[in-house]
Amino acid sequence: ARALASLVRVETVTGRKHQVRRHLAMIAHPVAGDRMYATEAIRDDTLRAIPRQMLHAEILRFPRPEDPAQMLVVKASPPDDFTVAMRRLGLHRAKSRAGQP
Repeated sequence: ARALASLVRVETVTGRKHQVRRHLAMIAHPVAGDRMYATEAIRDDTLRAIPRQMLHAEILRFPRPEDPAQMLVVKASPPDDFTVAMRRLGLHRAKSRAGQP
């Protein structure tokens, strides 16, 4: 059976949400819940029921304002609705690789 969805990790240079959405849609893998780019591609009821774009910034890195030579790293777990959607789609987060957050 073909998978409905995949959980992917994307690293951006600019951090632009639209960039991720557009590029994934261009390769026929739109972001779940994306009403702009995924309307044609998503025909499954489970995917259609997702109320918002399933994008989550797990880690943000940027220069510290007081010392730009140092990086400030902020981490956040996926919100509950993201976790529920992943579970409904049968997706599981892979363990981090060595050196990866």
